[in-house]
Amino acid sequence: MSDTLLYNKLYDNLSKQVRDMKPGHKLPTVRNLMKSYKVSLSTVNKALDCLRSEGLIKSQPGSGIFACRPAKLHGHGVSQVDIMFFGYEPSLKDHGHIQDLVHHLSQLYGRQGIGVRLSILSPDQDFEDYRQYLDKISPEAVITLNLYNNDVYSHLKKHNVPCVHISPNLPRYVENSVNIDNGQIAELWLEYLVGKGHRKIAFLHQVTERWFLRSVHEREKGFYRECARYGIIPDNRLMVYAGFSPEESYKALESLLNQNLDFTAVIANDHTVSGVYHCLHDHGLIVGKDISVMGIDGLDLGVHLIPPLTTLEIPRAELAKQAFEMLERIISDKKDQLAYFQQVRLVERESVADLNKF
Repeated sequence: MSDTLLYNKLYDNLSKQVRDMKPGHKLPTVRNLMKSYKVSLSTVNKALDCLRSEGLIKSQPGSGIFACRPAKLHGHGVSQVDIMFFGYEPSLKDHGHIQDLVHHLSQLYGRQGIGVRLSILSPDQDFEDYRQYLDKISPEAVITLNLYNNDVYSHLKKHNVPCVHISPNLPRYVENSVNIDNGQIAELWLEYLVGKGHRKIAFLHQVTERWFLRSVHEREKGFYRECARYGIIPDNRLMVYAGFSPEESYKALESLLNQNLDFTAVIANDHTVSGVYHCLHDHGLIVGKDISVMGIDGLDLGVHLIPPLTTLEIPRAELAKQAFEMLERIISDKKDQLAYFQQVRLVERESVADLNKF
């Protein structure tokens, strides 16, 4: 089980226990929690930190951890929000986009005294499986992550379940959704790289026939659009599917290098960019000197690469906050909300060379 799932399970159990305790009741020690739940020290500390931020517990040095009076609800009208991630469990193993969203949402609701339940709904299931699960848990309110099944969207709407959808991969933009501005991503990619003198750019995309992922389709379309705006004729041989793992991105880039194709920069996803770095290194090329690399997501790992990665940061705390506030309005106003589009930020580091200086 992933660290994120262990954390959420531990947090959920402790939160329920603390809310039933009288203020001043002493909790088990950290060591006993680790032993009872068979989890690591970092998992226990993460769950306890969240409970502290909600005002549910307090620590007294030398004495232990004690329950406090639970925080009062602030007009949300629900006691629990279901976070439903449509994807595979491995996506939650590494510190990344989905894990960050779950963590930020858990903290926001925890501070209001509202419980959070995380569900992973595999893409291999069909709508009937989803329907049975929804009927079984009868959610009070839902936040979906990467919803791609239109039947699930219609089912929740039909049953008047208050819902917000973060980055839904549906055929059209829908109300009650918080989206990433993928058009802006393509604009910033080309604006930055062209400004540094790059015009021969390899694009390692994630467009696949297996699933419809609107975000990657929009970024690919935006890449071609922005090339046209700068008078660049894109070389289709440099537009390659690079999968969703560092190993796949390594192979994708290696295929370009083996063909001796001419390019000065590579665009790749932060989740997979370590494969790009390793491939360039294995071929005797220096990132930020021989070949420039630019990412998208703004994951923490980009800081620790050598050289640190220039990327476009998706502000996940802001995405979570917008979803939190939108769901509150849906519940209180009892009406749909307009779709929201979150812009990204350029994080300039050292992985892109300025060819204008040569």
